[in-house]
Amino acid sequence: MSVINILEPKVYNLIAAGEVVERPASVIKELVENSIDAGAENIDILIESGGLSLIRVSDDGKGMGKEDLSRCILPHATSKIRQAEDLENIASLGFRGEALASIAAVSRFTITSCNGDESYKMLSEFGVIKDIQPCGRARGTTCEAANLFENTPARLKFMKKPKQEQSEVTATVIQLIFSRPDISFTYTADNEKIFSTSGGLYDAIYSVYGKDVGDNLIYHEKFFDNMKISGYIGKPGYSKHNRNYQTAVVNGRVVSNNTISVAASQAYGGMLMKRCYPVYVLNIVMPAEDMDVNVHPNKKEVRFKDVNAVFSCVYRFFTSALAYQETHMQFESGKEKSDAADARQNSAKQQDNYEYTVNSNLSGNNSSKNITLDNTSDIDKLHNNCGKETAAETADEKKSDGSLPISYENASSENITKGDTSSKPVSDAAQRIMDKFAAKPKPAENNEQLRVATPVVPRAILDLGKRSDSAVKQDKNILRSSSDLFDLVNNQLAEDYTVVGQVLKTYLIVERAGAVYIIDQHAVHEKFIYEQYCEQIQRAAVTSQQLLIPFIFNASSAQYECLCKLIQPLESIGFDICEFGGTSFKVSAVPFVLHDIDLDDFLNDISGDNKLLSASLADILKEKLMQRACKKAIKSGDILSAVQIRKLFSSMDKGLPLQCPHGRPAVIKFTRADFDKMFKRIV
Repeated sequence: MSVINILEPKVYNLIAAGEVVERPASVIKELVENSIDAGAENIDILIESGGLSLIRVSDDGKGMGKEDLSRCILPHATSKIRQAEDLENIASLGFRGEALASIAAVSRFTITSCNGDESYKMLSEFGVIKDIQPCGRARGTTCEAANLFENTPARLKFMKKPKQEQSEVTATVIQLIFSRPDISFTYTADNEKIFSTSGGLYDAIYSVYGKDVGDNLIYHEKFFDNMKISGYIGKPGYSKHNRNYQTAVVNGRVVSNNTISVAASQAYGGMLMKRCYPVYVLNIVMPAEDMDVNVHPNKKEVRFKDVNAVFSCVYRFFTSALAYQETHMQFESGKEKSDAADARQNSAKQQDNYEYTVNSNLSGNNSSKNITLDNTSDIDKLHNNCGKETAAETADEKKSDGSLPISYENASSENITKGDTSSKPVSDAAQRIMDKFAAKPKPAENNEQLRVATPVVPRAILDLGKRSDSAVKQDKNILRSSSDLFDLVNNQLAEDYTVVGQVLKTYLIVERAGAVYIIDQHAVHEKFIYEQYCEQIQRAAVTSQQLLIPFIFNASSAQYECLCKLIQPLESIGFDICEFGGTSFKVSAVPFVLHDIDLDDFLNDISGDNKLLSASLADILKEKLMQRACKKAIKSGDILSAVQIRKLFSSMDKGLPLQCPHGRPAVIKFTRADFDKMFKRIV
């Protein structure tokens, strides 16, 4: 007796339905894709009880006649392909011929259609056609699926609650809307209109996601050799805590593809915090032969012919779009702004790098200059006006350097005082001026590392009222006789921003042009150091640190193949690495900025993915540089004087970073209107 059974159509349709029709959202997807393939311009979607009780999809497409209506729910019946060669160049969304048969097999299914010449209505129950009769309808098709999974109780009991199923349907409808923004969609659930779009991608995004998302998107498009990518992406720093706000449409088909998602996340890099994901709606157009859509029963996933090429194009699309966006706050001409011209000029060069920068100027023509006792020109003028300077003293003073160390490390009170004039003869009048105006910083409470605080002559602490009249008159006479010095002080400190001070040993407060800026001192300094490291690597200007004992890495066969491809990129950023027999590698030098790197972990990490080698290397390098910058930056709890704050700002020639390398906000702006609203001055 034979044990091989030939299944009846009723049975294998139920099996196919289990693959194609997972839940009500799957039915919506298949029916709407049929409407799109039919050339519809308006599509109405209605569900009840999450789609379990009723699903209705109506369109104004080309419709069907009686003969096609009787065939459409048969297994493997399709109008999209005729022969095997058609599978190599699929232009339609549907092509398998399984969707309607599968839906009809698990529901009470009704189709009403008109092709312009005739109009008919077909009734079926769980895959069996009950009746086909004439009816009245405008051109187009309406499909209704009622009592879904009623004949498959085992499947029905695994359905979620109606509201949860409705959420799944809503997510599917959103993707379909974004895939064809030129089509007008209306979506109603339990007699409540959820969405109504009238055409246009931005209008569709605004209607679906709302004002908050819509206001934080930027449009960009870019052409590549065999690909065009366009769409809206989130501004730097704008993110969501899940990937539900990511939609990729390839040749009109919404797809789920890890390559696109990873490329987007790596392009944003340090602009987003960990476990936060960028927002985007992308439309990718590429040759049909470069992708395979016939790899999943419900066509959610696709396979690309060249994964690395797709990754590279998507990555470059994002980096070129983000290169135009403001990443630094500028103190220039009464408002903060980024130098967009420089960004546009450099974006083409930087879009292939893992880290982009926007070249700009912190202060423009109004840059601030602190008067320090280590500054040669200022000291010269001070001594000249007091008439007590000698040629030898001038020569000694010119050896001093008033620059601010980037790392802010190894700075002590000795470093501060040894460069000043304490060991040199100075007139009594000059000494009184210096004693009067010099602002010495308060030492750190933990006595760990005292940040550089070079004495300045700040006009704000001038207070003559607390001294005797004779002393006041004497100082006034000195100031009048030293008018050049006073003009110097006045001009150098006549800046258009005011350092209010530091609060909670962490945040800096700056007032400028009717706005108050609250700045995270660690975040801005960390990003400043991180960008310097990145620029060194991009310019291949990294100093290498020779290892006393070369490190030997024993790689697996898969790792060996990866590392062989990465030898040149690693050498370009300061590593000295070569093959060392068998599958081993010898590392003789590392970049100085990564001198304390754990080579075993590093090489294991970068050789773990053979598909995305360059991206993996860049991503891991960024993480190492972030760690290094974090260790060297000013810490929360470090006390800074106004002088140090100004020095910190003046050293950042690109402006104040808006985010730290990890994506945390670094600067928050409050306008006068914001304060007035908080205090109910404005209602």
